[in-house]
Amino acid sequence: MRRKIIFQALLAMMFVACGGSDDVITPAPPVPDPPQPKAEVAIAFSGSLGEGESESHARTRATTNPLSATHQTFYAWAYKNPASGNTETVMQNYTVNWQENSAGSTTTNSRGWEYVNQQESSTVPVQSIKYWDFSAADYRFFGYAGSGVDATTSTSVSFSFDVDATTPNLETLTATTPLYSKLWYNTGEAISDNIQPVQLVFLQPYVKVRFLFRQSEPPETIFTLSGITFGPTTPDPPAVAKTIALTGTFTVTYPLSGVTTTEETWVVAPTSPGTADTDYLTAFTEDYYVFSEDGFNREDVPATPAGEKKWYTVLPAKDQGTYTLTVFVNGEERNVVVPAQYMNWQPGYEYTYVFKITERGTVELEGLQSAFVPWKTDDGDHPIYNW
Repeated sequence: MRRKIIFQALLAMMFVACGGSDDVITPAPPVPDPPQPKAEVAIAFSGSLGEGESESHARTRATTNPLSATHQTFYAWAYKNPASGNTETVMQNYTVNWQENSAGSTTTNSRGWEYVNQQESSTVPVQSIKYWDFSAADYRFFGYAGSGVDATTSTSVSFSFDVDATTPNLETLTATTPLYSKLWYNTGEAISDNIQPVQLVFLQPYVKVRFLFRQSEPPETIFTLSGITFGPTTPDPPAVAKTIALTGTFTVTYPLSGVTTTEETWVVAPTSPGTADTDYLTAFTEDYYVFSEDGFNREDVPATPAGEKKWYTVLPAKDQGTYTLTVFVNGEERNVVVPAQYMNWQPGYEYTYVFKITERGTVELEGLQSAFVPWKTDDGDHPIYNW
């Protein structure tokens, strides 16, 4: 009997312990799986010729203007963490070769360009596969194509090569035509498992320049233009009239160490004046007339077809000072000064200076059209991009 009483008392105590509290027993949270390392992603390349409104636009149109159409090889440099001053070399003068119908054949060849084991000499270290470092703060890639390029490396990398705008058929690209790339730059947040191939956009170290006349609408007078020149207002030095450079040395420099600059820089050293008549131009004298049914014409060259265009291929130039247009309108001299800020010729661009003939026969600068467009011999219609 006593055992029964003790058992009942213990049973009652158990009920009190279970029912007399509002506490809820919460199961322990599951232990998370350890983070999985990101899969290695190989660095791959793609290449195009400069085209379009901007660098990003050029990338989207690379298939319509591929580098491989003329150049089967380019040379690549790559560095990581340069902005912090802890620059590490990833690639230096790597040979990158185009292999027809090979896209996707290897992890480093997603666009037809391959750099693994593509070195051009047995004395050059083997070009091994390179992977993206997801912990890197930033990357910089750049390169050149063509021949005759001298590369130097220190706290920056520079490419130098001779440029000659008088070369016959210069407008037709060949495998030896010298090209340099824009600096490809990104920061760490742009690096992911889905990173795209490095698209190097290549440019020629030349520019195209022309000038044209428009007649104000509606024209009431038929004007004849003659004696046209468009050139530097004051030759430098004054004793040398040939000031528009056609030959020289073009050098492009890519910053590497302890800087945050994301653009390459360039300079041109023209050939010394007086070495040859072809080294310099005094002025541009062949223009582009806009014709219309209203009769704007040029009687001095009656056989000129509508829309005649004359492009000058010259060297890039900075800080040229002012230019002056001189033209005789129905025998009366007119002069227009073009401010210096309109005379900065960037490599790979073409520039059109537009002058308007007013109803009174005076001449005004209507504007400057500049475009970053494919370098080609045909001159079909294309959009004008203002920069």
